[in-house]
Amino acid sequence: MKLSLWLITQKTPISKVTELAEKAEKNGFDAVWFAEAWRETIVPLTAIAMKTKTIKFGSGVGQVFPNNPTTLALQGTNLQELSDGRFVLGLGLSTPFVVENWYGSHYGRPLRQMRESIEIIKGIQTSKSGNRFNYEGELFKIKKYKSPVELEKPFPVYMAAIGPKMLQLAGEIADGLVIGALHSPRYLSENVYHNLKIGAERSGRNLDDLNIIYGQICSISQNRKEAYDRARKSIMYTAQYPHYQTVMQQEGFTEEVEAISQALEQKDYDKAATLITDKMVDHFSIAGEPDECKEKLLRYSDYPGIPMLTLIPFKVSEEEVIDNMELILETFKK
Repeated sequence: MKLSLWLITQKTPISKVTELAEKAEKNGFDAVWFAEAWRETIVPLTAIAMKTKTIKFGSGVGQVFPNNPTTLALQGTNLQELSDGRFVLGLGLSTPFVVENWYGSHYGRPLRQMRESIEIIKGIQTSKSGNRFNYEGELFKIKKYKSPVELEKPFPVYMAAIGPKMLQLAGEIADGLVIGALHSPRYLSENVYHNLKIGAERSGRNLDDLNIIYGQICSISQNRKEAYDRARKSIMYTAQYPHYQTVMQQEGFTEEVEAISQALEQKDYDKAATLITDKMVDHFSIAGEPDECKEKLLRYSDYPGIPMLTLIPFKVSEEEVIDNMELILETFKK
């Protein structure tokens, strides 16, 4: 089973991020992903490219609104050249709060923004050296752009998608799909695959043409209670978002979601965490002692794509998150 590591960090030095990527490569992991949550992605990914030799790496995911698509294409081209073809560009919408408050950018027409961004990134990559790239969109208009580098192997573009229309767009134009940190076989069947297929049929593609990666909360400790309590906090983070609440409700946790939501609205995070039951932890995460987690990972062996193992630094110290990453790499070493 292929595995990848999903790095979601705030204060962790880039030197430590690259150290984890090197260890992931050494321990047989297929890929490492860096999230544009509190930090931007390009500098850490450049450091990873320079410190590793074989492992795939990418943005999981970068934000599409504050980042100009031509700039993204150029950054991706540089990383693809630097790494001899190991880079993957992952793009997502983020939220209006982050885009408008943190970046001062307008959040609007997300479907069109994502479509045009990917079309431009792919168009720039595939334009032959010496030719001029032109694009006439509703949001972006590019005239006579000359790509400085002709890539032998263009880098793939993955999309983070949740809603039906965005999933259909991913099926239509993206090279891969990034699924968030909370999911289930039922959610994938009823929400994801159906819409991906609609999009794929628009462009005459097969779903096999689309690579899938999915976030997977993973909390490991020699102390089982400690592992479960950390996992509760990652699940609590996801419970702030309506789409993840829907997944929980689909899986039979409607009463729990209502109580957790009330506690979160009151910013009573301690209470919200205690309301996440052991049953929810078992259902939505891999948590426990190392050998226990090895067994729990097996239930995802029939899942499509590759899991991105992670612990979200929400109400958990970043030191604990990094220690957990070290245990993930050691526990699932090949």
